[in-house]
Amino acid sequence: MSGEVSIYCVNAVVYEALVGEEAEWKPLGNSAWSEMHIFKDDSEGVGNFRIVAWIPDTTEVILNTNILPDTIWEVKSDDFAELANIDEPRYGIYFPSPDVSNATTGVVNETVEKLKAVELPAVEPFRPPPPPKDELPPAENPTLGTDGSERIVPDINPGEPPQAPQDDEGFGLEGGDGSARRHSLAEFEEVQQVAYNASRSESANLSEEIAKMSVEEAQSVEEAQAQAQ
Repeated sequence: MSGEVSIYCVNAVVYEALVGEEAEWKPLGNSAWSEMHIFKDDSEGVGNFRIVAWIPDTTEVILNTNILPDTIWEVKSDDFAELANIDEPRYGIYFPSPDVSNATTGVVNETVEKLKAVELPAVEPFRPPPPPKDELPPAENPTLGTDGSERIVPDINPGEPPQAPQDDEGFGLEGGDGSARRHSLAEFEEVQQVAYNASRSESANLSEEIAKMSVEEAQSVEEAQAQAQ
């Protein structure tokens, strides 16, 4: 069942504008007085409006157009107005009196304002879809490797000094053999001791020989040693 009802009705003569350089009007319905209605349809929740005019004697429909938020209604004189919608013909409406013209203009303008005030449903702003997982940048997580796998991060105390190396770590020796390193040090100390003993023995023998020499010979030997140093 249609929810369309007539909310306004007048008598009027309807014209259609002809396309040309000069404004020309073609009377519709043989210039007869028509019965013009403004209909409202509430069946879809939001009111839809249209203007329909027909000739009572012949029931010929000469005007059937919607009233929209951008409908143009212009009063050209006390008893004549123009009606136009985008991409539709322009119509001229002649009224029997200025009072009827003013009343019709008030109804049409009020209807257009109501349509403009209707709140449109909110449109959610466009958000691009997330990229595929393969294109996601690596997460800034130090516990994850470059391949996304979890890696073990050792606990480091910044205030704790590093531990000293053990004696058996063998730094600088292949295989880290600590016993080989201790053996080398022992050999080096033994060589040092032999050289020291030989030096002391040689110095003692030289002192004994100097004691057997005369004073002049001893001085000559001491001078020679001083020059050699």
